[in-house]
Amino acid sequence: MYKSLFSPIRINTVEIKNRIAYPALGLLYSYDSKLNDRYYAYFAERAKGGAGLVTVGPVGVDFLGSWLLALSLASDDTLPSFQKLSAIIHDGGAKSWYSSPMPGHIPIPFHPILIDGKQPIAPSAIFSGYSRVMPREMTIEDIQEVQKSQIQ
Repeated sequence: MYKSLFSPIRINTVEIKNRIAYPALGLLYSYDSKLNDRYYAYFAERAKGGAGLVTVGPVGVDFLGSWLLALSLASDDTLPSFQKLSAIIHDGGAKSWYSSPMPGHIPIPFHPILIDGKQPIAPSAIFSGYSRVMPREMTIEDIQEVQKSQIQ
C-alpha cells in the first residue's frame, strides 16, 4: 500500500532517505527565541526515530516574521546554534529543514502589541479571527525583503 514510503526521494540536489517528513511544531522550549539543549535533545530523537526530513519551526527570519517565544534567525548571532542543530539532525540520519511562516491571518496570536505596534503583514489582507487584527497585504517590496532575509 505504501511501497514508496521508505524509498529515497531527491528534492533538487538533496537526497532524503525516505518520504517520512516530521512537521514543524511550536515547541516553546525557550523564552528568548533561541535554541537550547532541550531543543537539541528533542530534534536528535526525532532524527534518530527514522524520519527522512525533520522540520524545525516555526522560525522567524526578520522582526515581523518572529514573534514572542518563537525561534528566530533574525540576527546573525543565532546562526551557530542553527548550524549545530542541523549537524545534530544530520548525525541522526535525517535532513534538516525549517519552516518560516509569515504571520498575519494565520492562527498565531500575532498582534501589533507583540511587534512594537506595527501592523502585521500577510500575503492577503484577511481579518484574523485569532488575533482580531487585519494584516496589511504584502507589497512586492515586502516579499523581496522576506526573500532577502531568508537567503542571508
